[in-house]
Amino acid sequence: TEDTNISFGSAGNYKDSEVDFSGITIGDNGGNNSQIKNGSFSFAVKKGAVVVINGYPSYTDYNLTVNGETYENINAEAWQIEAFTDTEIVISHGSSNGNNYFYSISVTYPVATTKENVSIRFGSEGNYKEGNAAVDLSKVQIGDNGGNNSQVKNGTITITVYAGGTLTIKGYNGYTDYTLNDGTNEYIVNKDTANHTEYTYVAESDVTVTVTPKSGNNYFYGIEITY
Repeated sequence: TEDTNISFGSAGNYKDSEVDFSGITIGDNGGNNSQIKNGSFSFAVKKGAVVVINGYPSYTDYNLTVNGETYENINAEAWQIEAFTDTEIVISHGSSNGNNYFYSISVTYPVATTKENVSIRFGSEGNYKEGNAAVDLSKVQIGDNGGNNSQVKNGTITITVYAGGTLTIKGYNGYTDYTLNDGTNEYIVNKDTANHTEYTYVAESDVTVTVTPKSGNNYFYGIEITY
């Protein structure tokens, strides 16, 4: 029922957490991450919880069940899901041979506000791995390209924007290639589009926007929502 962060590795706090890890094998891989395999573990969250799992780049492979739905062989470095009801989160090792390492698992309960400014920053120095209820990055591949931008490809981003809100996507000059769909219209944003490095969308009503990278030639600095 409270914001929680479970960290792994020999310097982590996972052994002192209230999560029962007895059903899975955990081996520390240095101070900040652990290999997790051969079994499963679970924990309960309340409605509205945002769960973010941070895995080791190129070494994540696990299954997750939440809201009655199972996602198999997740390999994203940062994977986020929101609990739509009080539910149990079940995490199990995927199909690879021990190729699954976790940095941390966080559970947060965002303050319920209808219009709240959002600022997502990418790159190794960014905050995108912390998760945000309005911007779902769980179904897209993200790889950092230095401190202030990331390559974003192979999937979709869903963004909730309330009426009157302005969505701004900040892309890398000459390296943007995505579409933005609000359920009624689809907009193409690439290096041939005016203002592609800072594309702005204004929501006339409450809407869920889907951003789809069209190739690996797509890099983001940030995503912002302002009211």
